[in-house]
Amino acid sequence: MSAWGGVELGRTSAADIFWPANGILIAFLLRLERCYWVSYLAGSVAANIFAHVYFGFSPGQLALFSASDTIEVLPAALFLSTANAQKPDLGRLPVLGRFFLSGVLLAPLVSAAMVELSLAIWSKPAGFVPMTNWFVGDALGIAIMTPLVLAIERTELAQLFSPERRLETVGVLAGMGILSCAIFAQTGLPLAFLLFPVCCSRSSAWAHLVPRSASSF
Repeated sequence: MSAWGGVELGRTSAADIFWPANGILIAFLLRLERCYWVSYLAGSVAANIFAHVYFGFSPGQLALFSASDTIEVLPAALFLSTANAQKPDLGRLPVLGRFFLSGVLLAPLVSAAMVELSLAIWSKPAGFVPMTNWFVGDALGIAIMTPLVLAIERTELAQLFSPERRLETVGVLAGMGILSCAIFAQTGLPLAFLLFPVCCSRSSAWAHLVPRSASSF
């Protein structure tokens, strides 16, 4: 779903303007032992292919984008992961610095360089602006989504989907989804700011239930 959303957001641009999928995957890998990484990476490749097939990308593009996304995820996951799969504490300056260098800078740079080199060999280079868009979109996805997903605890999610809160949670998520689709389906008006007050209101309402996730959100 996040891969599909990233492609949809970038349909009017030369590259994905915000790519959340890799940021989410990095957070998952950091909470897992490395013996489980292969299955998650394989699932990511499959989701990537399905999302790009839906939008009519060529087989060569499918292979290139899937490979570049996999290569992008690995540097950040390898530099930040621990032997016991402990969640990295991004509140500590050394850990935050490693995350910024390996995840926000190095990983998207490696991915963009691979795409540009492959295009230069097979057809023609994409150019500075499209590759800058690629780098910025992937960097934003990692910088925003990885800390957000890492901040979410299973116990907090269980509280949101408890019997007394389940209907409210589903209703809010459905409403956010409908509002987001309505905003991004049109291109005439810059209405993304409308999501901000809605998000803030729900964060305040749920703060007593999920303090870490709400504050990060």
